[in-house]
Amino acid sequence: MIIIIFTLIWGIALFIFLVYSLISLLFRMISYPRDFHHFAGNQQPAKIDYNLQYYVIVPCFNEAAVIQ
Repeated sequence: MIIIIFTLIWGIALFIFLVYSLISLLFRMISYPRDFHHFAGNQQPAKIDYNLQYYVIVPCFNEAAVIQ
């Protein structure tokens, strides 16, 4: 009896996974031409911001003891 229950649960999970994958693939195939045209370098580049700055934060714990 327990084998039937686990087999049923596994079958339902597999079915849900396959249906989700198929729907995702279908929607991706439908939207691919539009996305490819939009993201394939067909836009004009934006103005370069030369004042852009990057900050790198390195978390350290008790560095005074490590350096000594």
